[in-house]
Amino acid sequence: MYETFDFPYFTEHTEYQDSSRALKLGGGWDYVVEPVVPDPRLFNVSIKAMVWYTDIVEGREVVNINVNPEMNAGRLDAFYARHRLFKPFYFNHPKYGVLKVRFHESLKLGEPSPNSGGVVENVQLKFIEVQ
Repeated sequence: MYETFDFPYFTEHTEYQDSSRALKLGGGWDYVVEPVVPDPRLFNVSIKAMVWYTDIVEGREVVNINVNPEMNAGRLDAFYARHRLFKPFYFNHPKYGVLKVRFHESLKLGEPSPNSGGVVENVQLKFIEVQ
């Protein structure tokens, strides 16, 4: 069973990767081979802001992944650590429904802005559909 990406506050746009092959022939002609599998779809997911929640435990700051889970940057970081670029998960796409995907690029979570309370702005994710 696969985990579900359950961070619902995002916008998304879809890209299609062309999997057909074209062979250049003379006289400006191309021979294009029909692909045998569907074109893979890439999903560019944007999250306007997430928050690093921390607690002080025994005098040191530790990440708390249980507070406000849908906007928790530490929880997204832990989700990525479990899946990285190879392990699929379910993504509830607003138009296509539940899809099986995996991360297509490594997670890049910026540092919180100074005096922001842990807010990280403009989180960009890229998923690729898998069969």
